[in-house]
Amino acid sequence: MAEDAPYTTQAHPAQRGGISGIPGELIDAGFENVAEVGRGGFGIVYRAFQPSLDRTVAVKVLTADLDPDNLDRFLREQRAMGRLSGHPHIVTILEVGTTATGRPFLVMQYHQNDSLEALVRRNGPLD
Repeated sequence: MAEDAPYTTQAHPAQRGGISGIPGELIDAGFENVAEVGRGGFGIVYRAFQPSLDRTVAVKVLTADLDPDNLDRFLREQRAMGRLSGHPHIVTILEVGTTATGRPFLVMQYHQNDSLEALVRRNGPLD
């Protein structure tokens, strides 16, 4: 898990202090204090503050090539998670969207605890 200093936001992209890449795109989409918390082969998860609803959220952003297969896989995951909303072991999707550059993202509940990977690394396989 990366615990980099969070990126901050300004009212306009030109005012965001040169923050580029995905954190800058999320700031442009209305999020604040964007900080990477995990990554995989398919995407990056950021912790961010969503001021419009006064809450901290997790934002998963597709970083794999935006080819039709990867996009379809991302959308299937989004729909599956949406159908399982309310299950005690699955994070609820709060919102879906795309950045100004067309990169899809999922906004989910943020849980401060470590990832499953970190838990297994620390305690060994789960029963």
